[in-house]
Amino acid sequence: MKKLLFLVLFGISSSAVSQQYPFKEKIYNYTLQEIDILINNETGGFYFDDILNKFYEGDSIMTKKELILTYYGFAIMPGYKPYIWLELENKIIQSNDNRKFKFAKTLSDSLVGMIPVSTMANEELSYSCGRTGDSIGAVFYKKQYQQLLGVILNSGDGKSKETAYKIIGMKDISVITQVKKMQVTKQKRVKSKGHVYEVLTVFYQFRKEKIYFDITLIQTYGLKAIQKKKK
Repeated sequence: MKKLLFLVLFGISSSAVSQQYPFKEKIYNYTLQEIDILINNETGGFYFDDILNKFYEGDSIMTKKELILTYYGFAIMPGYKPYIWLELENKIIQSNDNRKFKFAKTLSDSLVGMIPVSTMANEELSYSCGRTGDSIGAVFYKKQYQQLLGVILNSGDGKSKETAYKIIGMKDISVITQVKKMQVTKQKRVKSKGHVYEVLTVFYQFRKEKIYFDITLIQTYGLKAIQKKKK
């Protein structure tokens, strides 16, 4: 049933849809076009529906390559709508902050069903599970968001535009700064060479630093989803 859900949700085709990609630089060892081809090849071992469900089910033997393709491949799929989901994401955070843990758990569980690769949804679901006595769920979803954080944090070192952390969700920024215990003092958006960045000034380990997040995928594919909804 879960596999059928994802097929309906993302409308995955048997071959990569011809499209233009926002940049040619590689994420890990793959261009966006290479990712697109890999996740749309039904017989290549990395078909998106299969690896997404594998992650969603918490498969303990997912490879690094599968995790990378699952996270970044999500941004290429038709179901990728990061800005449309912001309202629900904010409601989940507010519910947990207001100690409405059961409601937050219900909302975050729904969001994980739509966006299994959301670090924020998995982190908030882990927290609300823990606060409602669901220790198994708390551990499971903690593992999920930690795997996603590993993918993001190994995509660069965040110290420059060229080595920025590459993310597919704006809430990834707040999850990372919270987990790494960074105190954010300033945040601004800059554009450079076809990329869009969120640049944060933070205090981290008793030092003032700048941290770069590449949000180009959000600003391109995410904005397209909004434009399609308006039509």
